[in-house]
Amino acid sequence: MLSLERVISTLFILVGTGLMVAFCHLMVQYSYLKGFDSVEGDVVHSEIVTGGRFSATKGGGTFSKPSVTYRFAIGAKTYTSNSVNLASSLGSFDFYNGSETWAQDRLSDLVVDGKVQVYYAQDDPGTSYLDNELAGEFFFLPAAALVLYLLGYFLFKGKLKIAVAQQDDD
Repeated sequence: MLSLERVISTLFILVGTGLMVAFCHLMVQYSYLKGFDSVEGDVVHSEIVTGGRFSATKGGGTFSKPSVTYRFAIGAKTYTSNSVNLASSLGSFDFYNGSETWAQDRLSDLVVDGKVQVYYAQDDPGTSYLDNELAGEFFFLPAAALVLYLLGYFLFKGKLKIAVAQQDDD
């Protein structure tokens, strides 16, 4: 019969493995991104987006991030995009956010006099970003995976026990 510790340890190890797979995927995407060419683009629209899908709080305030729609030309073809960085294209893994002050500072760094530096894929110029750096928060993935692996290992080996409260039948 499977013990509660073995079931939970297996879940921890599976989730840890999922986090490591996500991290490896991000590293592959990041190495691809570092090979992008760059060109100057024009800003179509820019703003600070506050709240977002999760409307979570960070340091007492809501999440904010820069939003920029831009246009750039490669040869005779013009492209329009709103992908600010790799994280902004990852949906729920979007760590490219912070306080409103941080977002305003990032927007000021990205947009200068209505112009932006666009990094684009040579084989698919429609894939482009304004920021070719990886957010430091992505590095929590292997750290979280390690914690889950260790918890899973110690639960599996019986070094940790899970206390289950039981009711008295009076």
